[in-house]
Amino acid sequence: HITNKGGNGTVNYKAVTLYEELSNLDSCSAIFIDVEGYEYNVLLGGEKIISKFKPFIILEVNSVFLKKRADITVHILLDTLKNNGYHCYYIRKMQLKKVDLDNYKDNKNWICIPEKRIGDKNKLSKAILLNAFNPGISFKIF
Repeated sequence: HITNKGGNGTVNYKAVTLYEELSNLDSCSAIFIDVEGYEYNVLLGGEKIISKFKPFIILEVNSVFLKKRADITVHILLDTLKNNGYHCYYIRKMQLKKVDLDNYKDNKNWICIPEKRIGDKNKLSKAILLNAFNPGISFKIF
């Protein structure tokens, strides 16, 4: 359980940036983030890695947790990703769908595709569709 309040059931962890931990990387093709509302903080801490490699970013986005834990809105998160050259999509059972904050429901998985790889969106969407019908079969995407 993560909390910013002390007390029973609380464990303290050392916080480090992705760059501090991964500065020796030669490549990075994807970053998966599921940190219950701290996604924005991870993106900030990963700024150098993300800027250098422009990986796909897959993250779970919960607007309530973002506001409660990081004190930001889903709009700020999306703007940050867009300003860094990413196109963001909901990962749906049958396809990718462009993130639409006007009709946003609380908890969604996103894939953010760097501008230089936007041509791969249709391949990713097709793989999602094929896996929806054949979940036990692996499909080569790239």
